[in-house]
Amino acid sequence: MRVFVSSTSEESARYRGAALAVCHRLGLRPVDAAGLPDPAVRRDTLRQCDLFVLLLGAEFGDGPSGTHASYLELEYEWAAARQRPRILAFAVAPATDESVDRFATVLRTRHGLTRVETVPEFRAALLRSLVPYGGDPTEATPVVPAPPAFHAVPPYVGSAPFTGRAEALDTLDAWGRSDDPVLVVESLGGVGKSALTWEWARNHAPGVVDGLHGRLWWSFYGGSASITRFLRETLVYVSGLPRDEVGRLGRTELTDQVLAALRERPYLLVLDGFERLLAAFGRFDPSKLRDEDVESARRSLIEPHADEVIRALCTVEPSKVLVSTRLMPDALAGRYGRPTPGVAHLRLPGLTDADTQALLDRLGTPGDTDAVTAFFRQVENHPLLVGVVAGLARNHPGGLDGWLADPAGGAGAPEGDLSSRRAYLLDVALSATPAPHRQLLGWISVLPGAVDRSTMDAINPFRPANARGWDGSDEDVEARVRLDAALADLEERGLLWWDRSTADNAYDLHPIVRASVHDMLDARERVAANERIRDHFQSLPPEDVASATSIEDLRQTLTLFYALIGAGQLAEASAVWSRALGDPLLMNLGAATTVVDLLEPLAADGSRAVRADLAIAYFLLGQYTVAVAQDTSLLADALVAQDVEAVTRSLGRLAVGLAATGREIAAAWTIDLYAMLRDAAGAPAKEDPWLLGERGIGAIRRGHLDEGLALLDESAAAAAARRTAPPPGFEADLAYWRCMAGLAAGDLSEAEVDAAAAHPGDWRHRRRVAELRAERLLRAQRYADALTAQHDVERVDRDAGRETMPATTAYLLARLDRRDEASEALDDALGRLAALHPAARPHHRIGQALLALDRRDEAIEQALLAYRRAWRDGPPYAAALDLTDARELLTELGVPEPSLEVTDPESVRLPLDRDVRAFVSRCEENAARTG
Repeated sequence: MRVFVSSTSEESARYRGAALAVCHRLGLRPVDAAGLPDPAVRRDTLRQCDLFVLLLGAEFGDGPSGTHASYLELEYEWAAARQRPRILAFAVAPATDESVDRFATVLRTRHGLTRVETVPEFRAALLRSLVPYGGDPTEATPVVPAPPAFHAVPPYVGSAPFTGRAEALDTLDAWGRSDDPVLVVESLGGVGKSALTWEWARNHAPGVVDGLHGRLWWSFYGGSASITRFLRETLVYVSGLPRDEVGRLGRTELTDQVLAALRERPYLLVLDGFERLLAAFGRFDPSKLRDEDVESARRSLIEPHADEVIRALCTVEPSKVLVSTRLMPDALAGRYGRPTPGVAHLRLPGLTDADTQALLDRLGTPGDTDAVTAFFRQVENHPLLVGVVAGLARNHPGGLDGWLADPAGGAGAPEGDLSSRRAYLLDVALSATPAPHRQLLGWISVLPGAVDRSTMDAINPFRPANARGWDGSDEDVEARVRLDAALADLEERGLLWWDRSTADNAYDLHPIVRASVHDMLDARERVAANERIRDHFQSLPPEDVASATSIEDLRQTLTLFYALIGAGQLAEASAVWSRALGDPLLMNLGAATTVVDLLEPLAADGSRAVRADLAIAYFLLGQYTVAVAQDTSLLADALVAQDVEAVTRSLGRLAVGLAATGREIAAAWTIDLYAMLRDAAGAPAKEDPWLLGERGIGAIRRGHLDEGLALLDESAAAAAARRTAPPPGFEADLAYWRCMAGLAAGDLSEAEVDAAAAHPGDWRHRRRVAELRAERLLRAQRYADALTAQHDVERVDRDAGRETMPATTAYLLARLDRRDEASEALDDALGRLAALHPAARPHHRIGQALLALDRRDEAIEQALLAYRRAWRDGPPYAAALDLTDARELLTELGVPEPSLEVTDPESVRLPLDRDVRAFVSRCEENAARTG
């Protein structure tokens, strides 16, 4: 619905601004008369509107030349002559002459005239009048403009006007004229990289980039933290194809079409908030991460296919790609410290002293130059903090200078680094915020990102809980009035951002502000906020979780899950997880890091299914000791519950986890317990496909290849004899381990690897087969081919959000005489070694690389560690192939094998061994009685 906001006299301009804001707040489309100087255009536009907000000030104001009437009087005449638009009249100042007074009488008699004395009073009165006309937040899909028009998803909304940055803009201009396709702008949060890139893309790029055909801004903060969605939006923009047609494209075809379009004509793509795609931010809710809490080494991309896409964007000349990020991505930093060709880098500092002073002036809070410089240098002229201080100074009786001198303000700032001073300023700003407004800010902070209008209405803390059927009542309207006042105040204080460019009306907090606000919420408020969020998201149509291709496709369900946990409803959260999230995240997407982030609050109190998924996620991340502890806890609970199936499943996972830690005897004995329980429960172990397969895997791992292959065949036959289909990935596992037996025997063929790769499996199977292919080529001394295959292994790791371990790459580079690259890759591998579980550390391959690079002493150390790792519990429970490799490396180094003890089986203790055996005995007794 369109609302025409009238002309006003100069002193009433603030009221017009408030009217425009209220219209946006309600999802209406305001038309500002001040932007329509031509009388005919103004008249025609007004007649196309549904409502006319008439603002009568002390005077009529200006009118078109050649007439004796003001614009305001003409607008009224045009509107009054027709039934549409409806007139809503407000007197915003006392009349100063009789003509204005007479006009007021006409308005009062014909339409009603509301008198207001302040802008807040006017906002409230107007909002009450407009609530019945509020727009539908789910109305038409936004239209994508055709190039060369600028397209932003969503537009950038900062808390302060862009100011200064002349040097950075010059750098961007120089890049725009250069041959480099990519520029990465990197800085801490709140320094202004988004504001800089937005300003340059909007107002500078067209005059700098030769022949620029179009510009697309995509924010991973608000547009969606999904590279696939970004590609779809890009293709819709550059091609003009319908969204539904683009949505049907496969990932490869989608990428190819985007890259082809970018290489055909020069476009500018701006990727804002790129850090949201990195493993360091790879959690469900990265919006509350402070810079000091970020694991800065985790710079790989977490979405499947993303790494390939980003690397390909480095080759899209004549197009340009501008990236803003809190962390430089590995995909753009280059391999092993080498810069990627075509990628420029700008590390953005804080503002200059002069720019800081200018920004404060523009925010309406000027101050003494020396005092301003002295204070803001202590916070590195951080633009976000400049805006926060301006919000405080605006309400201080002494203005900025008074606030800077106030012991409760600037003069009370502690000594220390930026982090401590930032925390102080945010604490002061939040303490100065009225309690109801601070409560609203806190409730917004609970959500993981921008809040749209429908969600804001649902979580409005000024509405009573369970207010269904309440819409449109006087109480509802007053709650909306209070909400508008609170949002306006928070925006004025620089604590809240508001994107009023669409009917969605997105509201957001800077991550630094969000983290501080969320920390201030007490337990009661967190529960209350999460209950509102839960109610809202439960009322929405469910997502199609089965077709999710990224975590972003599950955001609605994840938000509901998170809210249920926050509301203390753990059973309901567990049910949502098992029904809609477990398989998509763990099996389809391999998002183990996200799973751990989501499920750790349920590690002790969640359902057994949820806790089992957490154990699996730990295992997939290589946190084997934690996975074993989690499975041991699950086993204990299952024993207490006397649940045969749950005990069996726990024993199975526990056996796999123990083997991964190198405890081969414990793993074998746990499998024996599994078999005993199967027999006792009336499900013969000799017919159990998983048991037969796991015993076959153990035999192959320990070097008993013929025995292992025979057991794998028995496993396949047992699965085929069952009426139900084997679990997903079962056949892929058997195929992989048959290949491993072939590798150990030295007769693995390329066709066998291809056959294993053809089996449908999850990301873990794809990775294992890729690693197998690289290993086969390496052992055949086809080092160049092996290096290409090893890059595929690293790509699968990056797609799953796992950190890569370039030990094999380092060795292959050394064998190819690329020694500088090999040294860099090796140093990278050595730096990552300690983060891996001891049983998973690639000491042998690192030792080979060290020897190839003539670092003999270090190679000996790694070779001995490789021998110890492969030894495990000692023969016959050693990892045979790994032990052979370690022996060969020691021989090559001229170092004798170390003398290691063989583990005494009597010394091995299984988790809950006695309890499990007692449970098996009871099952046997029950079976005998029911005989």
